[in-house]
Amino acid sequence: MAYTTEILKWHHYQIEVRYNPDPHHHVPLNGVTIAHLEIRCLSPERAALPITESGYRSVFMPGHYLEGYDSAADYVREWLDCAAQAPEWQDTLDQARQLSLF
Repeated sequence: MAYTTEILKWHHYQIEVRYNPDPHHHVPLNGVTIAHLEIRCLSPERAALPITESGYRSVFMPGHYLEGYDSAADYVREWLDCAAQAPEWQDTLDQARQLSLF
């Protein structure tokens, strides 16, 4: 199967979400296929997100993780929302709001 690509708008970020439910065309192991999910912050370019400091994340995971979601972008949105509750992300946002003298 080919990758699907979606653009996700989350807060003030524009994020590309690429998903392939079976990138290696493997026979499922114990009934589980391995899917691939790529997340890239497009705007601001390479900005940190709650799930990646570099603005890019590549994840291989069991394909059934996305069951119950309408799309890979919906899964990523929920992942971002959950990760954004972490104190580390809140600290990152606070630091970004403060003016830097250097």
